[in-house]
Amino acid sequence: MKRAKKVVVLIGHRAPDTPRNLSLSGKSVSSSLLQWEPPEEVHGVLASYWVNICDSPDTCPPIEGSGTCTELNTSETEVYFNSTAYTEYCIALKASARCRDTMFSSLPQAMKFKTPVFEPGKFLIQGRALNSTSLEIVVHTPVIKNGPLDKCVGTLRGPSKNTTFACDNNGSSTAKVQLGNLHPGANYTCTVQFVNIRTDGEEMARSESIWVVTPVDREESSPDSGGTIHGDARVIFLGLALFIMWQLGRP
Repeated sequence: MKRAKKVVVLIGHRAPDTPRNLSLSGKSVSSSLLQWEPPEEVHGVLASYWVNICDSPDTCPPIEGSGTCTELNTSETEVYFNSTAYTEYCIALKASARCRDTMFSSLPQAMKFKTPVFEPGKFLIQGRALNSTSLEIVVHTPVIKNGPLDKCVGTLRGPSKNTTFACDNNGSSTAKVQLGNLHPGANYTCTVQFVNIRTDGEEMARSESIWVVTPVDREESSPDSGGTIHGDARVIFLGLALFIMWQLGRP
């Protein structure tokens, strides 16, 4: 149970003091909690709080028509509201008190806040073989970023391979990375991670993975001669052998 704050109630026709210690905390990627303490002095009976929440305003308090605003009324000293990660809000708050049949409102307290970052949304990775020993990885930037995307790191794991690479897109919607010195005909796992970093250093990350296969080398070593026999040459040798056997079998 939330502990009640001390409020001094006075008799007289005067507006209540401004609410104190306004704070905001992001509870999820789409929800934030706004909290405050009641005014120190209230003339009459504290009735309610008026809260005005504006996103991305040019000024705070916002000029009328600037940004998208939502008005809320509550008798509590906290309120949840729908929010967007890594977005600036201007919050205006004032208290209302009733004295006999008259309502008095405090001066508004206005403060600018920025909701914290969260893990990025899902994203796409594509991979293709350039040849039997190299791959190209294409990383698509998440559409829902939930932050500035502080870093992008990838890893490629497979036979005799465990390498890390950067995949920063430098403002583009995709990043292309080429990786070589791989084994022909081998399976590789590529994992990419986008990271948003909070002010306290906590990393909010999203990872995606794909399988990529290098093709088999078209050239194979001959066990007898140690040379190289191409696929087309094997067909010619086989056809010639069959022709000789057919000639020898003729009467």
